[in-house]
Amino acid sequence: YRGVDIYSPRTKGGLNAALSLKVLEHADLRKFKVHFSSSADALEIMTRVQNEAGAEPWLNDYTKLDDTKFLTSAFSQSQLDEIWSRVQKRLLSPINTNPGTHSYHIVVVDSEGNAVTGTNTIESFPWGKGIFVEGIPLTAAGMLPFGTKPGLRMQNPLSMQLGVKNNSLLFASGAFSASLIPAAFEFVVNIVDYGLSAAETVAFPRFGDQAWDIYTQKPLGGVWLDRRVDKSIVDILTKRGISFVQQGYLDTGLGAVAIVHEDGHVDGAIAPLSSVGFTPGFNH
Repeated sequence: YRGVDIYSPRTKGGLNAALSLKVLEHADLRKFKVHFSSSADALEIMTRVQNEAGAEPWLNDYTKLDDTKFLTSAFSQSQLDEIWSRVQKRLLSPINTNPGTHSYHIVVVDSEGNAVTGTNTIESFPWGKGIFVEGIPLTAAGMLPFGTKPGLRMQNPLSMQLGVKNNSLLFASGAFSASLIPAAFEFVVNIVDYGLSAAETVAFPRFGDQAWDIYTQKPLGGVWLDRRVDKSIVDILTKRGISFVQQGYLDTGLGAVAIVHEDGHVDGAIAPLSSVGFTPGFNH
């Protein structure tokens, strides 16, 4: 992605982020001179790219995830161009249209540049029961609610990334919460396109996934958006057919980012609680 090799798990979430990034290469966000959260045009591109890429039906077909030949075709330039053409059509002619306590994401980078990025989700039972058979843990981790039949591959939205440039680790990142897929996508864009620090990467305003009511679990008919995004931008995109939810419970994803600098020091940060509806404490 823009000269950075992105390593990610071959999961629905990882492939979704990778596809979104490749489609986004059709656009130059830097021309807007500001972060996408401060530009209606840039925010529209980001949300429409993620929505169109995420709508690819094969992302929900577990049989495609290990089919290298199919994935090569799915990421071909012609397919990326076709998704981008759908984004452009939307840009030019928009059509109006009891949980546990937490999950967490861990990023570790050692002094030799080795890195690990991974998520422990609240949707699974605790790790570390210590029961192994020939290296395979016999725990209940991975109880994700996607209704896969026994013996078939489970769909997994978890998305984490390793970025490598000139054969050296540039960053490690990952996201969780209800908006983990768009958050993982936005983290990479903030690092590669905007050159933000780790703290800025997780603190700048983000958009989330399709919004739903935390109490009734019913859809709210819009996309979660950080309430710091100016109303003038929201009004413009509303007229272009993108509706946002900025009140009440807001989930624009949580996660962690570590950036490795040329001198070897590591800059790390976690996404703030402001992204899930608390009072924002970052002023960009």
